[in-house]
Amino acid sequence: MFFLVSIIVLLFLLNIFFYYLQKTKFDLLTKNINNLFKDNDDKLENLSDLSLITKLIREKINEKNSEIKSIKEFGELFDLSKNYFEEGILFLDYQKNIKSINKRALDLFDKNNKNVNIFSKLTDFTTNLEVLEFVENCVTSSQSESKKLIQTSFPEKHFSLRAINVNETIVLFIRDLTELVTLDKTRKEFFANTSHELKTPVTSIQLNVEALKNSIKIDNKDDFDYFLEKITNDSNRLQKISKEIGDVHALETGSLPVNIKEFIIDDFILETKILIDTLLDSKKINLKITKKNKFKKVRLDRNLFKIVFENILSNSIRYSKTGSSIELDLTKSNGQLEMIFKDFGTGVSENELTHIFERFYRSEGLRSDKHSGLGLSIVKQIVKIHEGKIFAKSSLNKGLSITIQIPQ
Repeated sequence: MFFLVSIIVLLFLLNIFFYYLQKTKFDLLTKNINNLFKDNDDKLENLSDLSLITKLIREKINEKNSEIKSIKEFGELFDLSKNYFEEGILFLDYQKNIKSINKRALDLFDKNNKNVNIFSKLTDFTTNLEVLEFVENCVTSSQSESKKLIQTSFPEKHFSLRAINVNETIVLFIRDLTELVTLDKTRKEFFANTSHELKTPVTSIQLNVEALKNSIKIDNKDDFDYFLEKITNDSNRLQKISKEIGDVHALETGSLPVNIKEFIIDDFILETKILIDTLLDSKKINLKITKKNKFKKVRLDRNLFKIVFENILSNSIRYSKTGSSIELDLTKSNGQLEMIFKDFGTGVSENELTHIFERFYRSEGLRSDKHSGLGLSIVKQIVKIHEGKIFAKSSLNKGLSITIQIPQ
């Protein structure tokens, strides 16, 4: 009985042992499985991080490729358009090597060579000391932008230099200011001359008025008439100067309406001649008009060319001797109207001939007189509006010839 009980107890213990043994195996298997899944999760997490990094790298690469493409397109666009800028442009490194240059820069410095590649150094482009010193200062300066105005000689020109220092590259911009400087100088001279021209007759009138008052006091009729005539002449001169200044302003500002149309030339000549008949009669001058080719009509601004005819003919009368003649030859052929005004008066020297169309110019020689000096400059401006040409020939004591050519 005892033996049987012992066997039963032994079998019970063996079952318990095998139970725990199997449980232990199961727990170990579970642990191994969990560890396996844990390892795989880490690997999966690492793989996810790697995929995200790869994605970010690809995005950055795409951004850089887009930037490179934009820079390349901009470079191509600049190469295509750089020759159309009003400013001259040079790209220089710190050793003054030219990396790029546009043709406008070459034109500004009279480098009339279409092959820009021959200019590898700044000294190939210019030897102007001011330009070279300006670029050198830009290289050594801590400033990102520099500016300077310079003047060159033979021919005289005025330039604005502006440089930007970026990434060891000097971008040099060159702007031609010659026309602006010339206009400013002309403007100042115009106002100075205008003031002088107006002051002269005004002063003369004031003096003659005082003299006239004295003539009245002493009841001197002869002096009274004399000073009254001088006042009348000065007032007429003042009125003429004022009109001419107004004409110059209207022509240059474009406020004077231009109405170019076809009209009969004979009627126009008759109207114009009436305007100067008094001047012609006063000096007994014969105006001889020759119209060749038997043409009947011309295409001009009628009112503006009345000013042209009046100014040139009155100028010729002023410097012609009493009893002399003035010739006007008109020709129309090959789509061009040619007018030649010729007098036989005092004429001008060869040196002065190039200046007669300038504002306020008056010869210091035989043709000097009390007039504004604006008449022929107005004539030139009107001819320019008609896209025509004007030039003169003369010599002292042999008269003056003015030729105008207008396309028809």
